[in-house]
Amino acid sequence: MSDTVADTMVEITETDPMRRQINRDLMVAWINANLLNRAHHGVCTSIVLYDDAKTFITAVDPEQWEINAIRETAYSAGARYWSQGIV
Repeated sequence: MSDTVADTMVEITETDPMRRQINRDLMVAWINANLLNRAHHGVCTSIVLYDDAKTFITAVDPEQWEINAIRETAYSAGARYWSQGIV
């Protein structure tokens, strides 16, 4: 992948237990808000996007994460961190 603004997003591998639970609850609420379109997302398998405070924003499929345009859009929407599943 070429260097882009979106490449500055940092992968996080762990957060404190309280933050993890808050993000998990936010992601579950996000899935349930549009269950027909988001049921395939999982808190352990999706690429999870976070803002500056490491708070859940949205999730994408791992295959989509490889598309640079998806990363650019995520960055434009305020994503600054990402992880594989909720951490």
